[in-house]
Amino acid sequence: MKKIVNLIVNKYNMREYGVDFMGYVINNPKKLTYHHLIIPKQYGGEETIENGVVLLRYSHHYLHLIEEYDFKTFEKITKQLIEEDEN
Repeated sequence: MKKIVNLIVNKYNMREYGVDFMGYVINNPKKLTYHHLIIPKQYGGEETIENGVVLLRYSHHYLHLIEEYDFKTFEKITKQLIEEDEN
């Protein structure tokens, strides 16, 4: 698991709650990934606690499918994820 993923998991007690930032149940912590929120990776976004959230591979993939097919919904989800991260 990447160092940043571990930092976020620990900061937000994700092991205790057992879900990723989209609410998917974490059955296998080895499948956790980092998702850029504010500044995307393609635009030089760094992997920091402030710029991302932790998602399971399949919820991460699903989020990017939404981005591809329904960008407005993707933006709404991203805003919600940013709010969760800030709170």
